[in-house]
Parts: sequence; structure tokens; C-alpha cells
Amino acid sequence: MRWFTSDTHFAKTGDKILRREMRPYKTIKEYCDDQIRIWNEQASKDDVIYHLGDMCNYNGTEKDFLPGLMLVQEVNAKVILIMGNNEERVMQYCFENNFEKFRDFCIKHGFLDVKQNDTISIDGAKLYLVHRPIDCKPGMLNLYGHVHRQGGIWSPYGFNICTDVNHFRLYSESDIRFLISQKAAWDNDADTKFLAGLTFSPRLKRGGFLHQPPLRSNRSCCVLHDVRQALLPVCPTVRYVLV
Repeated sequence: MRWFTSDTHFAKTGDKILRREMRPYKTIKEYCDDQIRIWNEQASKDDVIYHLGDMCNYNGTEKDFLPGLMLVQEVNAKVILIMGNNEERVMQYCFENNFEKFRDFCIKHGFLDVKQNDTISIDGAKLYLVHRPIDCKPGMLNLYGHVHRQGGIWSPYGFNICTDVNHFRLYSESDIRFLISQKAAWDNDADTKFLAGLTFSPRLKRGGFLHQPPLRSNRSCCVLHDVRQALLPVCPTVRYVLV
């Protein structure tokens, strides 16, 4: 079984990501512990998790990337990491901008592989896996991350699989099949096209995100998260509803 996620931004210190993305956790440790617990409940040791980038943090104020990457050692399943912008900064500043050095380091410490991008097939449908939407491949169905909750799940060229969009759970192959089965209808839905008009900039060849979902307080985010979790057993498709 293959699983998919993106933009977990694991770290040891710093709660900035929780506040900025309104993730319903009090501390970064609580968040990381819960993510690993969820992954290990969903995925077994024979499974593969594709992480589509930004597994760790590396920016102007958060440079301790090791704790985020080393959480791979607590995951039951094998993990293939697609390079995100945070991993690119780690590679640039800590590995002499040498991809093979960074890849070898990650494999040595528990990753199955590290790739710039990848192409897989599910039931004959080819999927291009990449971090940034702007790097999606024209003419293919793409799975991407980077944008967190912005724009929701659907886009004209594929699906946003950031952890924020799926209530901090991994997407299964069955989830991806469902998304693929709905895409033709969503592509032709007037409301979806209207959202796309708000979301994707015509100035960018392959789309740039302009629309930011309405901000809510962390308290209301937590309440909505709990409501959706309670509804999941009786209405699995509620996971596709955004905060």
C-alpha cells in the first residue's frame, strides 16, 4: 500500500507553523507526536509513504532541521521524500548544494529514498509527484503540496495533498482513486471553476495561488477539527471538507 502527504514541517522547537496554519495543537511536540501516531496507525511496515516535501523546517529563524527529518526513524512504514523548498535550503546551506550528499545522508538515517520528483501509476492513471504547484507537469495528473490549505484539494492540473487538507491524516491509494473519480465532475462544475478563477492567477503559466481561505481562530479550528473527526466513521467523505 502507498500513502501520500506533504508539508508536515516537523520540528523540535518553534510553534510558528501551528499558529500560521491554525493547526489544532498546543505545542509542536504534541503535533509531531500525534502525526507519527496517526501515520503508524494507518501505514504498516510493508507500506510506503510518499512525503511530497517540507517534512522539516529550515528558514531564517528555524535552522534545526535534524529533529524533523529524524522522525522518520519512528515511522513504521518506509518513507520516500520528494524535495520541498525547506529540504532544498537544507541541501544548499548544509550539504554544499549537493543533492547526492543530502540524499545519501537521508537514506543512511532511515529514508527509503529522496527524489526531486517521481511518477507513479494507480490503476493505470499516471501521477506526477512534485512539491510546488508551479512545477506540476502539463498534460499529466499531478499530486503536489507547498500551498497548505490554499485553494483546497482540487486544481485544474491535479490535487493538493498537504496534511492540513486531509485533517493531518495520510492519503491512501483509495483516497487518490476517489479524487481521480471525481475530477471530471469537479472540472466541469460551475462553483469549482469560480473558485479556480479566484485561486489561480492567469499571469502564471501553470497557476499561482491568490486565494487564502478565511482565517479562523485556533479555538474554532480545533472545534471544527473535532466535529469532522466525530463524523468520519459515518461519513468518510467529510475528510474532503476544509476547515
